Amino acid sequence: MPFKKPSMPAAAEKRSPQGATGTRISSTKKTRVAAVDSLHKFIRPTPPGLTALVVRDKHLVRDARAAIETQYMSFGNVAGIPAPDAEFMSSLHSGNLQALDEIEALAELEKLPDTALERTFYVYGSRPNFNFSGNEGLSMLLPIIEDAENGWVTLAQSCDSLSAEHLIAGMCQMRASAQNAAAYVLLVIVCPSKEQVPGIRDFCDEYLEVDACEPDPDAHLAFSIEALRLADMHTLGYGKVICNVTLTDDGYMRTFEPFIATSLRDRLIWKLRAAGKSLSEIGELVDLHKSSVKRCLDAMRPVRRRALSEVEITQYIDALDVEEPAEDSPEVRDDDTEKFA
Repeated sequence: MPFKKPSMPAAAEKRSPQGATGTRISSTKKTRVAAVDSLHKFIRPTPPGLTALVVRDKHLVRDARAAIETQYMSFGNVAGIPAPDAEFMSSLHSGNLQALDEIEALAELEKLPDTALERTFYVYGSRPNFNFSGNEGLSMLLPIIEDAENGWVTLAQSCDSLSAEHLIAGMCQMRASAQNAAAYVLLVIVCPSKEQVPGIRDFCDEYLEVDACEPDPDAHLAFSIEALRLADMHTLGYGKVICNVTLTDDGYMRTFEPFIATSLRDRLIWKLRAAGKSLSEIGELVDLHKSSVKRCLDAMRPVRRRALSEVEITQYIDALDVEEPAEDSPEVRDDDTEKFA
């Protein structure tokens, strides 16, 4: 029998759907921006079935899983995809009873609203890498999913402990059980290389990827979360976010922003350009020739105008390990900063 321990009181109420509202805007530029910002009303929530989350870096597994679980518990969104109106969450982990001590202690650092889902932790097996996709694991897991109507079942599975064929076979059974029960399953797949799990996107209902990023100033960890079904919207700043994690005296603080770049320096370049800085001004701040700044901007999504305070600029500069400027780079015309956005 599994050990279990509830992490918080039951939710007092469920989220109510919110209708989108429109505003009459005369400016063409403002209309374009408003159109991009209203894209969320076209995105359907995560459907019942199997959501696969592929994490390449093992050190990110706990934080990425915690961030996504708490978003689902709080009826938020994950990379722009709304959370479903589920009623509870069963969070399955490998290990014995002692493993619950750390899991429960870290969960106490989460800041959740009173209306969040009830989450119960369960531990299985006597080793830290229990194989949920093997015969023993599936015989335990599938009945849990079948009894989880309108609820979440979350678990993590390492690629090191089984072949891609066995993983996909297990995913197919999890998916079928979840769809039949109208349940939501989040399978965190720990896999350093895409080649280890080719084509697994075809065997799930929602597919997400997590990759490491350089954290913002004062954050201790950062990673991107990408929703592959919204891949064509990434250039609009939708469907892929960066999550910065900071541990404060009050617990974990997470910020989610549209993804710009993995590199902290590149994100600063984009934000400086969005704040109206010229290529030369940006180059002086980050010790790059303006031609290098231009190439960097060309490799990122289009810039949208936004403010950046001098305090924020100073924080970024202080956090950067600035490279020496390139002296032999070709000249690039410094475009009118009023036209780029």
